[in-house]
Amino acid sequence: MDNPPNIGVIESRLASLEREHYRFAEAIANLSGRIDEKFGSLSAQISERSKTNWSTLCTFAGLLITVIGALGGLALLPVYHTLESHGTSIEKQRDVAVPRAELTEKFASVDRDFDNARQNRIMADENLQRQIDDIRRAVNGIYGATDVIKDISDRLKKVEDMNWRATVESSSARRN
Repeated sequence: MDNPPNIGVIESRLASLEREHYRFAEAIANLSGRIDEKFGSLSAQISERSKTNWSTLCTFAGLLITVIGALGGLALLPVYHTLESHGTSIEKQRDVAVPRAELTEKFASVDRDFDNARQNRIMADENLQRQIDDIRRAVNGIYGATDVIKDISDRLKKVEDMNWRATVESSSARRN
């Protein structure tokens, strides 16, 4: 067999390893504590950063409202001037315009005139129709149904006479 290693050397090595092991464990524990401390600090910074900075937001909102108000005022300024000029021209037109009551009275008068003209036209049409009906009755009264029958009878006699003469003339012409 081999020579047994020297126990003293092994013990000194083992003691050296144990010391290194304790220092290593101590370094790991120290490192773990520093890591926990750094994570805690980082967490505090993140939570501090995630807070809403209201003072900055309010300042920007006020500045934005001021700028928009100024631009809106500049944009509406020509509109206000135009409205003002139209207002003065409307005032002038009101001074020249005829009052509503006078116009209402005038239009009522014109409506009455139209109604009267319409009534007169209707009465004239009725009068004209009555005259036409009177003339028809007079014509029908003069030349009635008996007159028509008499005319037809006279025409028939004339045709018969003409036919009889033609027959007599043709028979006398045959004899000769």
